[in-house]
Amino acid sequence: RRGTWGNLPSTKMINSTSVMAAVFAGVSAYIFQTGVSPVLKTLLCTPMAYLALRLWTTWREQTDEHGGVTLPAHVLFTRFILRQIQKFDPVRQTTMHKETTATMRDGVVLKLTHCYVQGTYHNKLPVVLIRTPYGRSMAKFTAERFADQGYHVLYQDCRGRFGSDGEFFPIVAEQNDGVDTMKWIEQQPFFDGNIVMYGVSYLGIVQYALVDHAPKSFKAMVPALSCSYQYPVMFPHGALHYELIARWLYIVLVVLSDESFFKQMWRRWFTGQVVDRITTHLPIGEADVHIDKSGVNMFREMLQHPREDDIYWVEKKARLCCLDNCPPTHLIGGWYDIFLREQLRDYEQLQATNRAHPGNGRVSYLTVGPWHHWDIFKYSKTVFLETLKFFNCQVKGSPLPRSEKPVRLMVMGLNQWKDFECWPPASVPVSLYLHPNRLLSITIPPSTSTPDRYTYDPHDPTPTFGGNSFNPANTGPVDNRPLEKRSDVLVYTGEVLTQSVTVIGNVKAKLYVRSNLQHTDFVARLLDVHPDGKSICICDGMCRITPEHQWEMAEDTLDLVAHGESSDLVHANLGQQTAGGDKSPSTSVSRSPVICIEVDMWSTANVFLAGHRIRLHVTSAAHPRWCRNLGTGEMYSTDRGLVANQELFHDESRPSALILPQITYEL
Repeated sequence: RRGTWGNLPSTKMINSTSVMAAVFAGVSAYIFQTGVSPVLKTLLCTPMAYLALRLWTTWREQTDEHGGVTLPAHVLFTRFILRQIQKFDPVRQTTMHKETTATMRDGVVLKLTHCYVQGTYHNKLPVVLIRTPYGRSMAKFTAERFADQGYHVLYQDCRGRFGSDGEFFPIVAEQNDGVDTMKWIEQQPFFDGNIVMYGVSYLGIVQYALVDHAPKSFKAMVPALSCSYQYPVMFPHGALHYELIARWLYIVLVVLSDESFFKQMWRRWFTGQVVDRITTHLPIGEADVHIDKSGVNMFREMLQHPREDDIYWVEKKARLCCLDNCPPTHLIGGWYDIFLREQLRDYEQLQATNRAHPGNGRVSYLTVGPWHHWDIFKYSKTVFLETLKFFNCQVKGSPLPRSEKPVRLMVMGLNQWKDFECWPPASVPVSLYLHPNRLLSITIPPSTSTPDRYTYDPHDPTPTFGGNSFNPANTGPVDNRPLEKRSDVLVYTGEVLTQSVTVIGNVKAKLYVRSNLQHTDFVARLLDVHPDGKSICICDGMCRITPEHQWEMAEDTLDLVAHGESSDLVHANLGQQTAGGDKSPSTSVSRSPVICIEVDMWSTANVFLAGHRIRLHVTSAAHPRWCRNLGTGEMYSTDRGLVANQELFHDESRPSALILPQITYEL
């Protein structure tokens, strides 16, 4: 056919028909996410879905300036949503899409599509390479906009995905396939000597994967909402990133297993239910039967190798590259993104390399917005425009933007973009101490303060509300007031602020805790309490405690003895098991040691405005974001869970505190 989606003029048929179709489809999708029975869902949703499709089929764009193109209604509806919400500039030139193939070193053939402006196929221009496991059709919209700005764009299906041959296993083949694809590009008549790469999430991972062996023609990369080291993403704080793994595997292996748009949409409606079944299933090691009845090999392999120092993670290339080898790089992330912590660590390393070698000609930029991973409509335009400016600087000689302050952050609360010279910017650590009556204060707590206690039951795990979650229906800045009603959540709140407090950087909590279990977790969460009572999550983190870690973190022996413990008793409580191998501990928490833990609560940039209050949660789970701790040490092979009796100390000698990186200068 002639013409493509981007070449059509702006949609003018925004009428009652399209609105009714959207309403019917939205109600249908909502019902599928609720907890009503499957029979009732079918009875309610079938007629509404049918009406939506019938209405959409009547919504057609009649012609374009190139002559008589009629497209399916769902294509027009998708393009309308993207244009209106993202407000992209329309493509000004006719773009062509030509399918081709590239053969890898082992003979496997991968499918690509070459997008270029009509009449420029043989023009030597920089090449934007996009590699995706989610289907090339998803890259078409962006490809047309890069092509319209004077680039050749090649978007490729990863090995074993959609049009490409071979077997898909995350990350493993991306290095060789990416390098081979670049070498293939170098042989094409339109190649001008410059290749750049762009992509979000896994499309960023494939960029890092080829860095160490990329040809010299690789001139710049923009990995958005992504990072270079995957182990701490899959096992943050030593706990399985359960919700991410479950949802991603279901989307990749089931939802996107077929190129049919309607089949994908049908399966997406069930995603929430399937992920719920996976994350509530015990034993955890058998939960993958809800994805595939025979199990998912990559899931089970992962659970067999939970330790970071396992050779498995080297073989699977979890650390994708040496960041010192990166070309000029612009990292783009979100404060509520699942990759945030590791992405900021990547930037710190790139920043250190550039400082150590100022004459290497490499630049590193960082942009972080107020987004979560599913905020596609919100971040797409910013990501595209920042990427385009960066590429134009690296391969077209355009002036380098904000070179003196390469870090750009959206400061939440103010809701303003601010530029900085480095990450993290200079700050002053301010401790807010936990006090009796669940208060936060800058003063040290009294020596008479008694510990707060709660009971955590792994069969009723404390849920997560918003934050850096991979659940599109439960992520970002969410009101946590429903969570605060639970008895297994300790809530500490500061006084009403008389002036704004600006926090930018890594947030931590130093907690003195005690548990009756050798295996347990502690979760700390920072919240912004609004004048109307809303308790909005800002950032959080977890500390997973094991017997070997407990002894390392325990207070010194003299202090333990001073509190009525003997060093022999402490050592016995940490290391002994019964003769039968049962790890069930005593229910008495008083025989366990008090330990000091530091919880990495990730990073943020937020202004707590005057009239607001600062709040801290302490609990023992964030289900299903992080895999719940059953307390037995047998994390994935049992359905048995032990109840944890937890104590949190906040007295003069054990001053538990929330530690905030406060900005004291004017932004």
